[in-house]
Amino acid sequence: MTARGATLADAQPEQIVVRACREDDLPQLEWFGAFAHHRQIIYDAFVLQRAGKVVMLVADDAGFPVGQAWLDFRRSARWEAPKVWAVRVMPALQGRGIGAKLMSGLESIAWERGHNRLMLGVEKANAPACHFYERLGWRVIGEWREEYCYLTPAGITQTVSVDQWVFVKNLPPARGLIPTRQ
Repeated sequence: MTARGATLADAQPEQIVVRACREDDLPQLEWFGAFAHHRQIIYDAFVLQRAGKVVMLVADDAGFPVGQAWLDFRRSARWEAPKVWAVRVMPALQGRGIGAKLMSGLESIAWERGHNRLMLGVEKANAPACHFYERLGWRVIGEWREEYCYLTPAGITQTVSVDQWVFVKNLPPARGLIPTRQ
């Protein structure tokens, strides 16, 4: 069920609005418990959004975030361009263009902030995601193993190791804007 009482199968892509994540979206980004274990990650990303270091976009269907995509502007030795992460669309709504709308939104924001290149990592075992990004013009430039830790709602620290493909996308010029940095 969505906020308007309809089922997810009733969602129409043209009714879905891509917008910035709001604080009242945070509990809903757990998607009925599927991502409850990531509660702290979601909250921490929102704090970084408030500080201007991360952008969290949601695909809103009548008040419920049925998709999300985040963009981290912090640089690191590994991530030399803004990093796209936490891209997901509720399984019942995949294949309807929602993910592409979210990615387009992130690309526009990056361009407006003066970036002409984005990066992301995709788990090697996630072939559908790899194909999705390739269809959107992303290309593999390498691979690496990454670890991250988070604290579950039960107070347990989890460490996750991920073998991933590293993708990059050079953003095409849009509407005559010229990026100020790369």
